Amino acid sequence: MMTDAGGHPAASGCRGVGKDGKPQEPRPSVIVFSVPGPPRGKAKSFGFGRGFVDRATQKYMDDIGWAAKAVIAGRPFRLLEKASLTLTGIYPIPPSWPKRKQEAAALGEIPCTARPDLDNVMKAVGDALNGIIWRDDAVITSASLDKTYGREPRLLIAVNTGN
Repeated sequence: MMTDAGGHPAASGCRGVGKDGKPQEPRPSVIVFSVPGPPRGKAKSFGFGRGFVDRATQKYMDDIGWAAKAVIAGRPFRLLEKASLTLTGIYPIPPSWPKRKQEAAALGEIPCTARPDLDNVMKAVGDALNGIIWRDDAVITSASLDKTYGREPRLLIAVNTGN
């Protein structure tokens, strides 16, 4: 049983006691947020030495970082040492498709085969959250990736903190 500085039981659901003797807030076990707009992948970088990221991809990665910061803002948070990642890419339905096919896509009856590939989206997310959620995306121990068509394109991101 955890106790505070006075030897009393720590408050239920707390991670422990801080240096000031007050109970610490628990770390959220799942961090969930979304980034509006079609999912964007991180393209292969070309060049010598350090990789190059084009402006549009860098802006998308910045958007991912800001969305994560908005969710964890004001909460005590330490960079994760392990995490599992769940990504759901919701891609725009092609407007050139017939109405019947668009409806079927919106209902999830047509598998999404749109680009970018989800592994490239995961690279963008992993790198975008370096220094925000984890020190390095090497701490991702498992991942679940899905893509579907939808009327509101976006990327849904859930990070399980391992608690």
